[in-house]
Amino acid sequence: MRLRRHLLNLQRLLRCQQQRRTLRYVYLKLKRLRATPPEIARGFAAGIFTSMMPLFGVQTIFAVGLATLIRGNPFAAALSTWISNPLTFVPLYMLNFKVGQQFVDTQCLMLSLQPGMSLAALSQLGLACLLTLTVGCLMMGIPLATVSYFVGLQLAYRWQRDRRF
Repeated sequence: MRLRRHLLNLQRLLRCQQQRRTLRYVYLKLKRLRATPPEIARGFAAGIFTSMMPLFGVQTIFAVGLATLIRGNPFAAALSTWISNPLTFVPLYMLNFKVGQQFVDTQCLMLSLQPGMSLAALSQLGLACLLTLTVGCLMMGIPLATVSYFVGLQLAYRWQRDRRF
């Protein structure tokens, strides 16, 4: 029993060290980042924008692609997509859906589901909800990306200034 407890503690310690190693790698990668502050800020904004979109599982790929397209830093873009994770998906997309309902006139999903609905009617309802969510994501993503660009720009300038000394 005692040996088993020591083995479990050792496993926890190894897991914790692996997480520390990963965090240290990200920290060192950020510290050695050789990009201008506007590039870092554009990458940061691209990541924030794509994290608002309903691109489950491929947000990082789209963020890196968008950052490359707008000449932003791909690493900053990939890092900033972490605000959208399994813990924040539900509240984030519920808020985006509610915002989308202000711009697109759709019925509530639960009120629209009725027994005996055809597959075509159900798919139309799904498309309407997806449209509402996408519009809400755009309405939230554009202002948040704009704000995050200017915040990221200030942080990048400060970080590079402090790094020199």
